[in-house]
Amino acid sequence: MVTYDYKRGEPRGKGLKNRPAHLGDCIDCKQCVAVCPTGIDIRNGIQMECVNCTACIDACDMVMEKIHKPRGLIRYTSQTLLETGKSGLPNLRIAVYAILFLVLFSTAITLYLKSPTAHGVITRVRGILYQELKGNQLGNTYNFQILNKTLEKRSYTFRLLKPEGKLVTGEKEFEVAPQSIIKGTFMVILDRKKVLFKRSYIQVGLFEGKRMQKVYILTFLGPGRKK
Repeated sequence: MVTYDYKRGEPRGKGLKNRPAHLGDCIDCKQCVAVCPTGIDIRNGIQMECVNCTACIDACDMVMEKIHKPRGLIRYTSQTLLETGKSGLPNLRIAVYAILFLVLFSTAITLYLKSPTAHGVITRVRGILYQELKGNQLGNTYNFQILNKTLEKRSYTFRLLKPEGKLVTGEKEFEVAPQSIIKGTFMVILDRKKVLFKRSYIQVGLFEGKRMQKVYILTFLGPGRKK
C-alpha cells in the first residue's frame, strides 16, 4: 500500500536554508496533498479514502530529487515493514508460492509417470471373418501399429485380458525406436464353445513390462451358436 515513511520524514519542517539538523526529510511542501484525487494527506497515516493511485509518490519523488534527498519518502510498502524493518507478508507470499510450485511440480511428475509412453491402433484384417483351427478353436487376426512417444527405445507386448484364450504374435516383445512406429499382426484364439454369437467383444491390453498402457475393446467374429 502507499505509505509515508514517518521515521524518515518527521519531524517535518519548511525551508532548506539553515535547516535544523533534527528535522526529517519532509519539507512540508504539501505537493502530495495537492495531487491527491481524494484530497487526503498521506502523511497522516493509512486512510480509507486512499485509492493507491501513486500520484503522491511521483510528486514526492520529484521534490526529493530537487532537494537532493533519496526518493521513496512516500512509497509502496507495508506498515509492518516500515515499523519493524521486517515484513511478514513477503515471507508468507514466498511460502505460498513455494507450496504452489511443489504442488504443481509433483502433479506434473505424477501425470508424466502415469501418462502412456505409447499410442496403439488395432484394426481387424480385412477380408477374413474368422478362421477355424484345430482343437475346436476359432481365430481372428488383427493389424496393429505402436507409436513410441518417448525419446528412448521401448519394448511393448499385447496380452489378451478377456475372455480366457490365447494371443499369438510373431515376437514376444516389440522393440520400438524413439518417436517411431512399428506395424504387425497378431491372432486371438478362443475355444469355439466360448464364442456364442457371430459378433462378440474381447479386451486386449498394450503393456510396457508390467505397466498397462491402454485397453482395447475389439470385435471377435465367429459362426455363432449352432441351432
